[in-house]
Amino acid sequence: MAALNVIAKLCHTSIIAAVQDVVFALMQHTQEMIRKKAVMVLISFNKVQPIEAFDTHMKRALCDRDPSVMAASLNYYLDEVKKRPNDFKDLLNSFILILK
Repeated sequence: MAALNVIAKLCHTSIIAAVQDVVFALMQHTQEMIRKKAVMVLISFNKVQPIEAFDTHMKRALCDRDPSVMAASLNYYLDEVKKRPNDFKDLLNSFILILK
């Protein structure tokens, strides 16, 4: 888990290319803390270098069974919905359910 924190701080395009697939695989981990950290690292990666099909991975994180993983993905949506609100209209019901 500490390795994910270090990777997030070392965000560089060459590092991202090398570990991106491993971090995506960690989004399927059995422990919720690992999934949460993976989401946070991917958000950091996406800020440095846009990741292809990133919205699909974040939608999966938004629907995670653990609230902490869900909350971590909301940080991404907070910024992105402000930039391009029409792209996320299909998630409106999910956002409302999370608020409830």
